[in-house]
Amino acid sequence: MDEAARVEAQQRAEDEYRRWAASYVFSRPGMIRVQGGRIVTILPAVALMAVGAVLTLATASGQTLTWQTFGAAACAGLALSLVSYWMASGRWARGAFFAALIVACIGGWLFTTTIDGLTLPWWLPFTLLGAAIALTGLLSRPFSAVWLMTGAAIAVGSALVTLFAFGPLITAAPFVLGAAAVLAILPLLFRPRRA
Repeated sequence: MDEAARVEAQQRAEDEYRRWAASYVFSRPGMIRVQGGRIVTILPAVALMAVGAVLTLATASGQTLTWQTFGAAACAGLALSLVSYWMASGRWARGAFFAALIVACIGGWLFTTTIDGLTLPWWLPFTLLGAAIALTGLLSRPFSAVWLMTGAAIAVGSALVTLFAFGPLITAAPFVLGAAAVLAILPLLFRPRRA
C-alpha cells in the first residue's frame, strides 16, 4: 500500500508541476522570413517610389518644398515600412505597429503645418496617442485588453478635457471619474484565468 501511495503522490506532484510550468508559457511568433515578391516587400517599395515621384514632380514643376513636406513624406514612407514589417511578422511585432501609428501621426501633423489658416487643437496629440495605443492592443497579436482600455481612456479623457473648460460641465466630473474607474477595472475582469 505504501508503494501505491508513493506512486500516486509522485504522479500528483508531476501533474502539478506540469500545470505550473504550462502557466508560464506564452505564445510566441516564429522567425520572420521576408521573401521577395510578397505584399510585405512590395508595399514599402511602392510607397517609397510614390513618395519619391510626388516629390520629384513637385520639384520639377517649380514648387518650393518646405522641410515640413519632406518630413511628412519621410514619415509616410517610414510608417508604411513599419506596417509592412508588422504584417510580415503575422501581426506579432506590436512595437513596430505602435511606432508606425506614432510616425504616421507625426507625419500628418507636419503636413497640416503647411496648410495656411489650419490650427489643430492642443489636445489632439493626446487623443491620437490614446487611439494609437488602443489600436495596437486591438489589432496586434496577442490581443491586449490592457492596451485597448488604456488607449481608450487616454483618447476619451483627453477629448473630454475641453468640455471641463466650461463651467456647467464641471458638475459632470463625478460621472466622468466613475466611468474612468470602470475603464480601469475592466482589464482586471477580462484577465485570463489560470487553472
